[in-house]
Amino acid sequence: MIHLFHCMACWAGRNIRRAAAPAGRPGGAQAASGRPGNNGISKSHGKRPEPGRRVCKLGAAYMEKRDYGGAIPSLKRALELSPDLPVAHQLIGYALLSQGFSAEAIPHLQRVGRWMLSHRAD
Repeated sequence: MIHLFHCMACWAGRNIRRAAAPAGRPGGAQAASGRPGNNGISKSHGKRPEPGRRVCKLGAAYMEKRDYGGAIPSLKRALELSPDLPVAHQLIGYALLSQGFSAEAIPHLQRVGRWMLSHRAD
């Protein structure tokens, strides 16, 4: 389970750093792809991203700074907006565990475990 947290936290952190990278040109943001204007956040071929994903990235930023108590409200909000967001369940599970709320953390971590089993490559 720790390995899963590391992978998901790295993914979230990498996306946060990419979006927060300095602009390539003055007056305009430049994406990782080199195109100006979208701050490293790509459009998903006509689909809107899940509304909780951006709030989850904020929680992931708190987690990266080891501010687990600060991450909990953002991650709870992310789950209100997108209740099926696995990375939010993973991160809030670890944040709650680190703050001593193991009874509240376990259902989130179990949900991620079930999600992992149902999405694994055979």
